[in-house]
Amino acid sequence: MPIVGMAGHVDHGKSALVAALTGTNPDRWLEERLRGMTLDLGFAHLSLDDGLEAGIVDVPGHERLLHNMLAGAAGMDVVLLAIDANEGVMPQTLEHLDILRYLNVRRLFNFVEESILEGTQWVVFEPNDPRLWDSVKRNVSAFLRRVWRDGALFGLTSAEAFFVKCDAENNTQDTIDIGQLIIDVGIAPVKPAEFVVFRIAQFAGGAAVSE
Repeated sequence: MPIVGMAGHVDHGKSALVAALTGTNPDRWLEERLRGMTLDLGFAHLSLDDGLEAGIVDVPGHERLLHNMLAGAAGMDVVLLAIDANEGVMPQTLEHLDILRYLNVRRLFNFVEESILEGTQWVVFEPNDPRLWDSVKRNVSAFLRRVWRDGALFGLTSAEAFFVKCDAENNTQDTIDIGQLIIDVGIAPVKPAEFVVFRIAQFAGGAAVSE
């Protein structure tokens, strides 16, 4: 079931819109109803005429409750941004937009990271040498090239969209001696079109990722 997020500045009618759409007041706590302000995440169920069902998450709009907004934003599939017609765009409107802009980047990053981790598990059974490094670079680059061609990465060429480094520079004798293979990967998401770089270490006991 898709999750619809209701975001926007404080007192811009987010909860009222949820109630109008679903018949459910997402403000669960007495204090919220007395103050007329969302303090915590609110939830409601939406059923449309065509049979589509969705869950709605109403997030607080006050700047002091940003941590609650972040908790709710993580699971959103689509967002409705509420803007008061009289006040227009306000500080938390822009702040919520900035947060939402990076949600897809995090999801893309998680997908790429998990795919590479799973797709390189075989390396722990191979000799850690230049032949293995070249093979890893080819395999990971082929995967990222498909991601780029699908439109998820920014760049006119694949070289602008990503890089994969697995060679003697990041696989030193020390890392080889402790049984690790190091892969450095950088990707440029379409938005915000800046490189995200992370390091993957594969070893016999498992794997690790650092950003």
